[in-house]
Order: sequence, then structure tokens, then C-alpha cells
Amino acid sequence: MWDLVCLVATPAAIFPALWLIARYVTTPEQVYLWAFAFASFGHHLPGFLRAYGDRQLFARYRWRFLLAPPLICAVVLLFTWRDLHGFILIMFVWATWHVLMQTYGFLRIYDVKRGTHGRWSARLDYLACLAIFAVGIVFSEARVVGIADDLWQTGLPVFGPRQLLVAKWLVGVGSIGLLCGYVAFALHCWRSGRGFSWQKIALLLSTGALYWASGLVSTNVLVGVAMFDVFHAVQYFAIVWVYNRRVVDSSAERMPGVGLLFHGRLWSLGLYAAAIAIYGAGFFVLRSIDSLPVQQAAVVLFTTSACLHFYYDGFIWRISRRETRSDLQLATDSTISESPPESAFQNPLGGRPRWVGAIASHHGWKWAALAVVGGVLVVVETTQGQGDKTDADRQLANTAAMAPNMAEVQSQLCRAALDRGDTDEALAIAQKEVALRPTSHTAREDLGAALQQAGRNADAVAALRIAVRLAPNRWQTHFGLGQALLGSEDWSGAERSYQKAARLAPENARIQQQMAESIIGAMRFEDALPVLRRAVQLDEQSAQSHYLLGVAQMQTEHYGQARESFQTALALAPRHTRAHFQLGNLDYLSGDYDAAKNSFRQCVEIDPDFCDAYNNLGAVLALEQRWEEAAANYRQAIALRPQDANANYNLGLLLLQDGDMTAARSYVLRAAELGRPVDPNVAADLGLEFTSFD
Repeated sequence: MWDLVCLVATPAAIFPALWLIARYVTTPEQVYLWAFAFASFGHHLPGFLRAYGDRQLFARYRWRFLLAPPLICAVVLLFTWRDLHGFILIMFVWATWHVLMQTYGFLRIYDVKRGTHGRWSARLDYLACLAIFAVGIVFSEARVVGIADDLWQTGLPVFGPRQLLVAKWLVGVGSIGLLCGYVAFALHCWRSGRGFSWQKIALLLSTGALYWASGLVSTNVLVGVAMFDVFHAVQYFAIVWVYNRRVVDSSAERMPGVGLLFHGRLWSLGLYAAAIAIYGAGFFVLRSIDSLPVQQAAVVLFTTSACLHFYYDGFIWRISRRETRSDLQLATDSTISESPPESAFQNPLGGRPRWVGAIASHHGWKWAALAVVGGVLVVVETTQGQGDKTDADRQLANTAAMAPNMAEVQSQLCRAALDRGDTDEALAIAQKEVALRPTSHTAREDLGAALQQAGRNADAVAALRIAVRLAPNRWQTHFGLGQALLGSEDWSGAERSYQKAARLAPENARIQQQMAESIIGAMRFEDALPVLRRAVQLDEQSAQSHYLLGVAQMQTEHYGQARESFQTALALAPRHTRAHFQLGNLDYLSGDYDAAKNSFRQCVEIDPDFCDAYNNLGAVLALEQRWEEAAANYRQAIALRPQDANANYNLGLLLLQDGDMTAARSYVLRAAELGRPVDPNVAADLGLEFTSFD
């Protein structure tokens, strides 16, 4: 019964449970994070407990257990430090092989328990495992996209839809042929009286079904990954528990340090589960912290742990070893080949040095092959790279052709459309993404960004409020909502959203900067000063933060400090038009009209559509009685923004002074309609009657 629950029938509970949780309780991303921490990462611990807790095993492989951790960690750090992606490919292949061989090992255990040691049975089991995982890869959009992206990022040739179609036909036809052969062999064994392990067949079916189904959950890819991770981890938790418990029962002195976890009692099982949970919690905490160095540390930790897990499991569970079969209470048989004695591995070539023997051994060549593959991937990526933006767009189109119904791909397409300003396409893609994954905060964020770019701020706010409900502990969702509220000029709402984002990511300068913008929008310039000083402290290289600080200082009449802030912003970003503009305003207020003109002219040189700069330049020219030039600048401002009340009013005043009463009256009336107060004396000169001048 326990064998059925823990090893064979687990998918019957995992699939519906995680699917329902992801759909109705929390987000797919949260399900994935929990599964990744407590299943993917957590299941490494039981293997380490056996490797370092079993005296007999540690003595046999002492140098592997001592040298592998620092060597693998150094390689992982190298790839992470150089931001290389080749190791991801190695990890994918190694992880798939690891899971495949675990399944194969269980199949062989079932046969050995029945006393079946035939070569044909072993070969068919091996081919069946290959078929299961090959089908699960080529018929899964998520896995195909992951492999294609990793190949492209590493600089290797990438397959396309045609090659994928050929692979599907080859794998599909080959798997059907293998299935026929497997059934024929099972019938032969049954008719000859040898029988066939029903547990083995059930395990093959459950493993294949879950691997295939989890790869096809394309609208919840992360949930699919979590499903198989949990299944694999439960199997591993169970086999390590059973194995170590039998070791402790037969020879407690073999595991003096960790034997307390494997006494076979309920309390020891609780300790075992608690140890796994604590190990997984360490990674969970690191992964939840919004800090790039911490996130990188989490990646290094997981990758090193996973590689050690894959490596150790490649030799500590060999059923061909008599000791392993004895600990698993499997019948020994002379037809099962024994591994060579340890001394033969250490020095198989007689009197030669041990390191020569290790390199010449089968194990040494595996390490050499891995080193060569890793070196080739490093060289290829450093020389070929990912290409330019055109290559990236081409690869994205290739990915979309292979996985048209995958929400992650739609998200990438949406963001690419937003970047190139194709709002209509981005909006259509975002709507498709939401339809594919309604409970994804990423999909709602993409929809909100597309709606905001389309000028539909109210709809964008609604979409982003849903994103916040789906991911309340993610600062990016609060920040996105703040952006939409800022666009709607809901200053207080935007400020509240930014405050929530800041609590989740207190070291993020961008959040502080945008929060200050909402406070400035509400005309609370004094309150904006400490927020902007914090933003500048967090990112001294942000020209925008220095500029906004200057605006707040200028509005609170700290003119000298404001000038310094604007000058700092221009030193960091010489084409920052708003900083030039505000420097011109300061010069205008101080009476330095030549400097003001230079600043406003720099503005329009950088941005010929800068309406306010034309208006203010016209005002300075008018003070110098350069009427024609002033009028030309006012007209240019109105041409750019007909609804600009100040430009209409200023041109009206200029025309009044020039004696063109009709034109002056027209522009002043237009300014009044747009909300510009009219001076009573100007109204009287023009013969205009207003019930109110405000």
C-alpha cells in the first residue's frame, strides 16, 4: 500500500491538487516557488544525509564527497559571474537523465524483487524510459521553448517548427513501435509462466502520464513543472526513508549522526520531514528576497546542490552493488554483474599513480567529457553570444511559431510590441495572454501596460488591481498600479501604491522616484523633498531623481539648491530637456535673460516639439521687445499644442500691444475658455466683459 501511495499512484493526487490550488487558491508562480523550494531543492537533502551520514558509503567514496562540492561550486560561480547560459543546458540534460534513471532504477527493483534479471526486460525498460521522456519533451510547448531559448542564449544553432515536426514524427512512431514490442514481451512472459510486475507497468503508466500531462499544461507551465517535481521528490523521500531505516535497523553504527531520523517511528519520520522542510525553507527565504545579489546567491546555492545531487545519485544507488541490494532487501543473483572492487578503480593499471588510474577509469572519462562540453559551451557563448535585437526578434518569432498557445511566449510578444510602440498589437496579445492564464499576475500586468499605452488609464487601473490581488507580495505589481494611477492623475492612490511597493523593496530607487512624482503632482513639494533625497541616496546616477529634487527645491524657494540639482542632472544626462527648461526658468526669475534664452533654445534644439520651451522663449524675447520673434515662438507653441492656455494668452497680449485688436481678442477669449484667468485691465482694453476673471 505504501509503495502504491508513495511511488506509483502519487500523480493521481498531485495533478488535481496543484491544479486546483493554482486556479482557486494562489498564483501559479507561488505554487512553483513552494514546489521548487520544498520539493526540487528540499529533496536534495535526503541524498546528502545518506552520502555524508553513512560511514561505509562515505569511506568508499571519500574523495568524491570531499572534492566534488568545491569543484562544482566553483564552476557554477564562474558561469553565474560571467552570466553564461550554457550551464542551463547542462542542467536540463542532467536533470532529465537523473529523473529518467530514477524511474529506470525503480523498474529494475520491481523485476529483481520478482527474480527477473533478463537482458531483454532491462533493455525494454530502459527504452521505455527514454520514450516516456522523449515524448514528454517534443510534445510539450513549454519544454521545447525552454530548450530553444537556452540554445539561442548560448549561441548554438536553434531548431525551428519544421525540425520540431520531424522530431515529433520520429519520436511518436518510435514510441508506438516500442509500445507494441513492450506489450508483446509482456504477453510472452505471461504465457511462459514467468509473469510480469504489475507495479512496474503501473509506475511506467503513471510516470509517463504525469510527465506528458505536466508538459501540456501550457496555460500554467509553472504548475506543470511543480507537478512533476513534487512527484519525483515524493518518490525520493520514500526510497531514502526506506533504505536508511533498514540500514539503521541492521547496523545503527553505520549512521551515527543522522540515524535518529530513521528509527521507523512516527516521531523520527516527523524529524525527517522537518529536516527537509528546514533545508527547503532556506532556499525559499532567499528566493523571496527582492535583491539581485541575494537572488544570484539563491541560484548558485540551488545549482550547486542540484549538481551534487545528480552526481551522487549516479553512483550511491547502484543496484549492481551487492551492498545496495542487501540494504534494499533484494535477492542477490550471480547473473547481476558486480561493480569492480574499489581498489581496482583506484589503481587499475598496476603500479601507475592513482590519479592516472582515475582518469583512465570510466568515472574519470565522465568528468573529462563534462569538462569538455562545459568548455565548448563557454567558448561558443563568449564568441557567438545572443546577437543583436534583430536576432532576438527573429528568435521570438520562431518561438511563437513553435508555441502559439503558451502564455509566457505571448507575454514576450506583448512586451516586444510595447517596446516598438505597436499598441494595438500589444493589446490584442495581452488579451490573448489573459484568456490563456486568467489567474496570472504577469498577464494582468501586461494587459495593464498595453491599456495604459493606449491611453485607457481607467481600464489599465482595473487590470492592475486584479494583478495586485493575485500577487499582493510582489512589489512590481504595486509599482505598475502606481504608474497607471499616476497616469490618471490619482495622486493619492498612486502614492499609496508606491508606498506598498517601497515596503516590499525598500532599496529600490525607482519606487522612491515615482512616489515623489505622485507627491509633486499633488503639489506637496515639501513632502517630496525627503523622498527624493532617499531616491538620490539609493541611486546617485539617476538624472531624473536629481531633476525632480530640483523641482521640489525650486517650488519651496530653495533656488541655489535647485540650480545645483538641475546641473547635476544635466551632467548625468546632457540631453535632459526638462532640466534645461527649469534652469531657464531659474535664470528668468533671477533676471539673467540671456542665460534663460540659451536654456530654452537648447530645449527646442533637443526636442523640437517642446511646447512650453517655445512659450517661455517667447516671453523672454517679448521682455526684450523683440516682438516678431516672440510672436513666432508663441505661434509655434500653439501649433504644437492648440489647447495651451498660456501660449494663447501671451500671443493675445502681444497682438494687443501691436494694435491688432481682433486677433488679440480671439486669442485672449480662447485662453479664457481654456481656464486662463484674464487680467481686468486687459479685458477692459479689449472690450471684453467677464462675470469672473478666475
